[in-house]
Parts: sequence; structure tokens; C-alpha cells
Amino acid sequence: VSPGQPILELGISTRVVTTEIEVEDQDQLARGSIIEVEFPDGARVGGVVSEVGATSSVSPADPEAEPMLPVTIRLDEVPASVAGLNEVTVEVLTTRRLAEGATVVPASALVGVGDGSFAVEVVNADGATTSFVAVEPGLFADGLVEVSGIEPGTAVVVPS
Repeated sequence: VSPGQPILELGISTRVVTTEIEVEDQDQLARGSIIEVEFPDGARVGGVVSEVGATSSVSPADPEAEPMLPVTIRLDEVPASVAGLNEVTVEVLTTRRLAEGATVVPASALVGVGDGSFAVEVVNADGATTSFVAVEPGLFADGLVEVSGIEPGTAVVVPS
């Protein structure tokens, strides 16, 4: 190599999200967890938790707040809308529990029954009448609720 000639050119561009979690929630967002990040324009990209701090801190502004651990998330990519920005506020989306093969209905279809249980109003086979069927709610997410007590594909009445 001649004097003054570069030996190696290296370009590193890593986008990360830094956030904090309560110490008691550290098992829900462990190193290697796959998560999703939502940007201000609604775009969502995947990421991986690359580091969870080992030292907790409490906000000096609120000494009675829960202790927090720093978390770093490495992003797969960033949307073009924020590619030129150095810093942007995002929402970190995690999955705490997953219900596979679940029967779901809009949460607004749930009807509270006087004894504390729930029902949904279903359209009967004749298509002209309805009846209430007891259901057991499960997981709630994005305006939907997992229910047991009705078959998949059952038409339910959703109040307008």
C-alpha cells in the first residue's frame, strides 16, 4: 500500500431505540426479544433487544417512581420518512401473550351480564333473529377480544 492510501474504508450506520422498562418487567423484554417499533407516520419496523442494562435508576424528578432499567433495541431498518433524522419519538410494541387459533370479536360486542359475566349477541341461523350467548373473554388487543363459548365464524352484533 502506498503512503497516504486508505487501507480500509468502513461505513457503519446503526439505528437504535433507547427506552426504559420497570425492573419488575425485565423478563418481558429480555435481550434477544423480537419487537416492533411504530414511527410517527404509522410505519412499523422490526427490531431486536440488543441490551438490557444491569443498573436501575429512579428519576430525580420523581423519587417515588419505580426503578427503571435502560433498554437498547437495534432496528432492522427505518422508514424513509425519518431516515434523515437523528432523533425521533417512537412507540415500542411488545407481545406479552399470544393466542393462536383464537375466536375473536370486537370488544364492543361484549355485553356485561348482571352477575359479572359476559355475553355476545349472535345472529341466529335464520338470519333474521338474534340471541345472547354466554362467552368467556380472554386476551384483549387492538379493539378485539378473544372469546370462548362461540364457534369461529359466528356472526355477532356490534353496537354502532
